[in-house]
Amino acid sequence: MTCCTGNCFCYHIRCQGMESPTNRRFRLMTPDVAEQISGERQYDQPPQGGCFILLIFWRFHEERKMSRMVHKLVWLALAGACGALARYGLAGAVHHWCGSWFPWGTAFVNVLGCLLFGVFWALASERATISSEMRTVILVGFLGSFTTFSTFVSETSQFLMETEVLLALANMAIQVLLGIAVFYLGLSVGRII
Repeated sequence: MTCCTGNCFCYHIRCQGMESPTNRRFRLMTPDVAEQISGERQYDQPPQGGCFILLIFWRFHEERKMSRMVHKLVWLALAGACGALARYGLAGAVHHWCGSWFPWGTAFVNVLGCLLFGVFWALASERATISSEMRTVILVGFLGSFTTFSTFVSETSQFLMETEVLLALANMAIQVLLGIAVFYLGLSVGRII
Protein backbone atom coordinates (compact mmCIF):
# COMPACT_ATOMS: atom_id res chain seq x y z
CA MET A 1 0.00 0.00 0.00
CA THR A 2 1.38 3.40 -0.90
CA CYS A 3 0.70 6.58 0.99
CA CYS A 4 -0.06 8.64 -2.11
CA THR A 5 -2.23 6.46 -4.37
CA GLY A 6 0.27 6.45 -7.16
CA ASN A 7 3.78 7.01 -8.26
CA CYS A 8 6.08 9.61 -6.76
CA PHE A 9 8.43 11.85 -8.61
CA CYS A 10 11.99 11.03 -7.52
CA TYR A 11 11.69 9.14 -4.31
CA HIS A 12 8.78 7.04 -3.23
CA ILE A 13 7.45 7.07 0.30
CA ARG A 14 5.93 3.72 1.04
CA CYS A 15 3.76 2.87 4.05
CA GLN A 16 4.45 -0.50 5.58
CA GLY A 17 2.04 -2.25 7.88
CA MET A 18 -1.68 -1.86 8.34
CA GLU A 19 -3.73 1.19 7.41
CA SER A 20 -4.04 2.41 10.97
CA PRO A 21 -2.23 5.76 11.43
CA THR A 22 -0.74 4.56 14.71
CA ASN A 23 1.30 1.73 13.21
CA ARG A 24 2.46 3.18 9.90
CA ARG A 25 6.18 3.26 9.35
CA PHE A 26 7.63 5.26 6.49
CA ARG A 27 10.84 4.56 4.68
CA LEU A 28 12.40 6.31 1.74
CA MET A 29 13.31 4.31 -1.33
CA THR A 30 15.03 5.18 -4.54
CA PRO A 31 13.00 4.62 -7.72
CA ASP A 32 15.02 1.47 -8.48
CA VAL A 33 14.18 -0.16 -5.14
CA ALA A 34 10.53 0.82 -5.48
CA GLU A 35 10.52 -0.70 -8.99
CA GLN A 36 11.87 -3.99 -7.66
CA ILE A 37 9.09 -4.14 -5.06
CA SER A 38 6.15 -3.16 -7.25
CA GLY A 39 7.37 -4.14 -10.70
CA GLU A 40 6.81 -0.69 -12.22
CA ARG A 41 8.76 2.54 -12.35
CA GLN A 42 7.78 4.85 -9.50
CA TYR A 43 8.59 8.27 -10.95
CA ASP A 44 6.68 8.29 -14.24
CA GLN A 45 4.05 10.76 -13.02
CA PRO A 46 3.92 13.35 -10.24
CA PRO A 47 2.65 12.19 -6.87
CA GLN A 48 -0.86 12.74 -5.64
CA GLY A 49 -1.76 14.84 -2.58
CA GLY A 50 0.65 16.05 0.07
CA CYS A 51 3.34 13.47 -0.62
CA PHE A 52 4.97 15.70 -3.25
CA ILE A 53 5.23 18.63 -0.84
CA LEU A 54 6.74 16.36 1.81
CA LEU A 55 9.20 15.03 -0.74
CA ILE A 56 10.29 18.50 -1.88
CA PHE A 57 10.75 19.65 1.73
CA TRP A 58 12.73 16.52 2.65
CA ARG A 59 15.02 16.75 -0.38
CA PHE A 60 15.67 20.46 0.17
CA HIS A 61 16.41 19.91 3.88
CA GLU A 62 18.75 16.96 3.25
CA GLU A 63 20.63 18.75 0.48
CA ARG A 64 21.13 21.87 2.63
CA LYS A 65 22.22 19.77 5.61
CA MET A 66 24.67 17.82 3.47
CA SER A 67 25.91 21.01 1.81
CA ARG A 68 26.57 22.65 5.20
CA MET A 69 28.38 19.53 6.44
CA VAL A 70 30.57 19.31 3.34
CA HIS A 71 31.24 23.04 3.52
CA LYS A 72 32.29 22.75 7.18
CA LEU A 73 34.52 19.73 6.50
CA VAL A 74 36.26 21.51 3.64
CA TRP A 75 36.97 24.52 5.85
CA LEU A 76 38.23 22.25 8.64
CA ALA A 77 40.55 20.46 6.22
CA LEU A 78 41.91 23.72 4.80
CA ALA A 79 42.45 25.19 8.27
CA GLY A 80 44.14 21.96 9.40
CA ALA A 81 46.46 22.05 6.41
CA CYS A 82 47.35 25.68 7.12
CA GLY A 83 47.97 24.90 10.80
CA ALA A 84 50.23 21.95 9.98
CA LEU A 85 52.22 24.01 7.46
CA ALA A 86 52.52 26.91 9.90
CA ARG A 87 53.76 24.56 12.63
CA TYR A 88 56.28 22.94 10.30
CA GLY A 89 57.66 26.27 9.13
CA LEU A 90 57.68 28.01 12.51
CA ALA A 91 59.10 25.07 14.48
CA GLY A 92 61.80 24.59 11.85
CA ALA A 93 62.74 28.28 11.95
CA VAL A 94 62.93 28.29 15.76
CA HIS A 95 65.07 25.12 15.73
CA HIS A 96 67.35 26.80 13.21
CA TRP A 97 67.70 29.98 15.30
CA CYS A 98 67.99 28.38 18.75
CA GLY A 99 69.73 25.11 18.01
CA SER A 100 68.48 21.55 18.30
CA TRP A 101 69.83 20.59 21.75
CA PHE A 102 66.38 21.39 23.22
CA PRO A 103 62.99 21.19 21.44
CA TRP A 104 62.51 24.96 21.29
CA GLY A 105 60.46 24.80 18.10
CA THR A 106 57.87 22.44 19.56
CA ALA A 107 57.76 24.41 22.80
CA PHE A 108 57.29 27.67 20.90
CA VAL A 109 54.42 26.46 18.70
CA ASN A 110 52.65 24.77 21.63
CA VAL A 111 52.91 27.84 23.87
CA LEU A 112 51.89 30.17 21.04
CA GLY A 113 48.98 27.81 20.25
CA CYS A 114 47.82 28.01 23.89
CA LEU A 115 47.94 31.82 23.76
CA LEU A 116 45.96 31.93 20.49
CA PHE A 117 43.49 29.36 21.80
CA GLY A 118 42.79 31.58 24.82
CA VAL A 119 42.30 34.66 22.64
CA PHE A 120 39.92 32.94 20.21
CA TRP A 121 38.05 31.18 23.01
CA ALA A 122 37.35 34.51 24.71
CA LEU A 123 36.32 36.12 21.44
CA ALA A 124 33.97 33.26 20.58
CA SER A 125 32.40 32.41 23.92
CA GLU A 126 32.46 35.59 25.96
CA ARG A 127 32.38 38.35 23.39
CA ALA A 128 30.46 36.44 20.68
CA THR A 129 32.45 38.14 17.92
CA ILE A 130 33.21 34.79 16.25
CA SER A 131 30.46 32.38 15.16
CA SER A 132 30.42 28.81 16.48
CA GLU A 133 31.28 27.49 13.01
CA MET A 134 34.29 29.78 12.73
CA ARG A 135 35.34 28.84 16.26
CA THR A 136 35.36 25.18 15.25
CA VAL A 137 37.38 25.91 12.12
CA ILE A 138 39.97 27.99 14.02
CA LEU A 139 40.24 25.95 17.23
CA VAL A 140 39.85 22.42 15.88
CA GLY A 141 41.15 22.91 12.35
CA PHE A 142 43.99 25.42 12.54
CA LEU A 143 45.10 25.30 16.19
CA GLY A 144 44.44 21.56 16.47
CA SER A 145 47.04 20.89 13.81
CA PHE A 146 49.28 23.82 14.75
CA THR A 147 49.93 22.50 18.27
CA THR A 148 51.39 19.04 18.79
CA PHE A 149 51.02 17.03 21.95
CA SER A 150 52.43 13.85 20.43
CA THR A 151 55.70 15.54 19.46
CA PHE A 152 55.96 17.01 22.95
CA VAL A 153 55.55 13.54 24.50
CA SER A 154 58.00 12.00 22.04
CA GLU A 155 60.70 14.58 22.73
CA THR A 156 60.20 14.35 26.49
CA SER A 157 60.38 10.56 26.33
CA GLN A 158 63.56 10.80 24.28
CA PHE A 159 65.15 12.90 27.05
CA LEU A 160 64.10 10.33 29.66
CA MET A 161 65.52 7.44 27.61
CA GLU A 162 68.82 9.31 27.36
CA THR A 163 68.68 9.92 31.16
CA GLU A 164 68.44 13.68 30.63
CA VAL A 165 65.90 14.06 33.44
CA LEU A 166 66.49 17.80 33.96
CA LEU A 167 65.87 18.52 30.27
CA ALA A 168 62.73 16.35 30.36
CA LEU A 169 61.43 18.23 33.43
CA ALA A 170 62.30 21.59 31.82
CA ASN A 171 60.43 20.60 28.66
CA MET A 172 57.38 19.58 30.68
CA ALA A 173 57.48 22.75 32.76
CA ILE A 174 57.85 25.03 29.76
CA GLN A 175 55.13 23.43 27.68
CA VAL A 176 52.58 22.53 30.35
CA LEU A 177 52.93 25.24 33.00
CA LEU A 178 53.79 28.05 30.61
CA GLY A 179 51.08 26.80 28.24
CA ILE A 180 48.42 27.08 30.96
CA ALA A 181 49.69 30.51 31.98
CA VAL A 182 49.60 31.91 28.44
CA PHE A 183 46.16 30.36 27.86
CA TYR A 184 44.84 32.54 30.70
CA LEU A 185 46.79 35.48 29.31
CA GLY A 186 45.09 34.83 25.97
CA LEU A 187 41.68 34.83 27.68
CA SER A 188 42.49 38.23 29.18
CA VAL A 189 43.67 39.60 25.84
CA GLY A 190 40.53 38.24 24.14
CA ARG A 191 38.32 40.01 26.69
CA ILE A 192 40.15 43.31 26.11
CA ILE A 193 40.02 43.18 22.30
